[in-house]
Amino acid sequence: MQMSISFQYGKKVTILKIQYSIILSALRAGINTRLEQVRQSLTLFKGSIKMYYNVKGPFMKITINKLAKIYNSKKVFSSISWQPEPGKCNLVTGPNGSGKSTLLRLICGLEKPSAGSIKITFNNDELSVSEIRKVTGLVTPDLALYRHLTARENMLFFAKLGGSFPTEKELCEILVKVGLAGSIDYPLAVFSTGMKQRLKLAYAIFHEPALLLLDEPNTNLDDEGKIVVNSIISEYKSKSMVIIATNDQEEVRQYGENILFLDKCSKCNSN
Repeated sequence: MQMSISFQYGKKVTILKIQYSIILSALRAGINTRLEQVRQSLTLFKGSIKMYYNVKGPFMKITINKLAKIYNSKKVFSSISWQPEPGKCNLVTGPNGSGKSTLLRLICGLEKPSAGSIKITFNNDELSVSEIRKVTGLVTPDLALYRHLTARENMLFFAKLGGSFPTEKELCEILVKVGLAGSIDYPLAVFSTGMKQRLKLAYAIFHEPALLLLDEPNTNLDDEGKIVVNSIISEYKSKSMVIIATNDQEEVRQYGENILFLDKCSKCNSN
């Protein structure tokens, strides 16, 4: 099975999506296609997606305009306007309850705003919520890992759930990158909280996201783990859009290049 990949930027996601659906339809219909041919097609598809994401970062534009979020009549924040910048560490900070985590969930489409808008475009083409989710890597305390599965099994499960098919080599490389090479086949029941945080980092970056959202990324990490986070941030801010949420003042000083300050039910933007 051959795949023809178009590199026209504006409609590329749609083109690839259609071709991928053709492969899945063929498999479901029971067409007699050799496994290796299918695997090669999926690898080609995935490689093109990665190339698209890597190119995409510097051309991505996020515009937040008069954003508000209300839960059951309780206002989290209102009238937030901000524009994250590519090539910089964009940072959201503020006290507990000011809405930092909520803002990240709104950006990646996990929640809907109560008012205002978030517009994410690439080459002036606005991305849909489903497209935003596919190009986003998210590290959050809300991600629940399966303690009876190994690191390898957790990664494979979440990858396939998101429609990705990592090879054994890719899986090992990403776990080496976050310092979990020696624990790849250990169940998470024996992992420390810091090791689980490293696994969340691995899951967030394994598909080379164009948008990397890090909610308190240094939580529970030792000094070596914080070096891993610093390395990932340095790498991805040069090729993707990176947004970090934290109320740790040391992290604000270390990472903050374009900062949004949140206060409860209000906002203040400062670079």
